Amino acid sequence: MLGRHLAGVEIEDVEADSEESIASADLDSARDANLDSAGAPRPEPEADPAPAPPPQRVLPGRVAYLRCEGARPTQGPYPCPRDRDLERVVWAALGALAECPGRPVAGGEGDLRLSFGGGVLEERALRGRGEGGLPEAAVLGCLEEPLGALTTTIRAEELVVSFRFVLARR
Repeated sequence: MLGRHLAGVEIEDVEADSEESIASADLDSARDANLDSAGAPRPEPEADPAPAPPPQRVLPGRVAYLRCEGARPTQGPYPCPRDRDLERVVWAALGALAECPGRPVAGGEGDLRLSFGGGVLEERALRGRGEGGLPEAAVLGCLEEPLGALTTTIRAEELVVSFRFVLARR
């Protein structure tokens, strides 16, 4: 060891440990950090769960029977007949959208369009409305099961029913 003087203070040069002893000390420290006081391995810390999406609710909008080719016309301002049971089933499915794990995290407005032929559901489509439009795949994925076997009592060659709604924060 060599001694040096710096501003009146003697400083000793210490020989550096070899790279092997430094690496060994680092491994020992890492191993000791993962052991509890009894020398047993500490459990790995659990990752924080992903934050839950904000609570949401569905605000129903309007129902419109856009096409009813071949259906018996009704009296009144609207020529298409209504199927109130169909409407109840669809609004219930849309209401459950707020609890679907695959729902869109961000809210927005949507227009669900259901197309029927001969009383059987043939097509589901979603049109996002405005800047906060909802993604079609996420919404239709959540509605696949509850609307999968949907039928209507309206016998029409082509029937298109539109349901406007908003998926909003509570």
